[in-house]
Amino acid sequence: MEIMFLTLLPLALWSQAWSLLGFNTNQRTVGIISASVGIIFVGAVVLSPASLATTTGASANALSLLVLVWAIYALLVGAVGLWGMDERTVGFYSLILAGLSGIYTVYFLLGPILSATGTVSTVLGLVSLMLGIIAALNFFQLAPPYPKLRVVNGWFTLIISIAVVLIGGLSVLGLAL
Repeated sequence: MEIMFLTLLPLALWSQAWSLLGFNTNQRTVGIISASVGIIFVGAVVLSPASLATTTGASANALSLLVLVWAIYALLVGAVGLWGMDERTVGFYSLILAGLSGIYTVYFLLGPILSATGTVSTVLGLVSLMLGIIAALNFFQLAPPYPKLRVVNGWFTLIISIAVVLIGGLSVLGLAL
């Protein structure tokens, strides 16, 4: 599930970044891509058998919750793009998402130190930190409407989505996780 998370989430973030930067003016495209990623993530969390998980115990549960939290975000962005719902909803959810990503960052980065097994991934801690930055920028841009932050948010989202997909690609090769 880690590799799927690290390779599909940047797809939704990439399309959102292009929209924020003004290169993609069709919001339905962003909505379709984000909603598809969100549905795939929800299906993966709900339908994934525990025997196929590469991580065990609390790490697998934490990863499933992280994927589910970002799936809700992708579904909200999809709803905004497809049905024109209010963007402020995504902004206020991004505040919750930033806080949860911070908690996951601490869990994944300090997990190998605190756990006896050391099965918690440090790479997921760094990814959680980067995603938390995106969520915080989304909150400050969308919740109190501040359009001057749109370009900054777009560039951060674009660069971080590239970094996350590179980490996902390294994971596929077995070099990162």
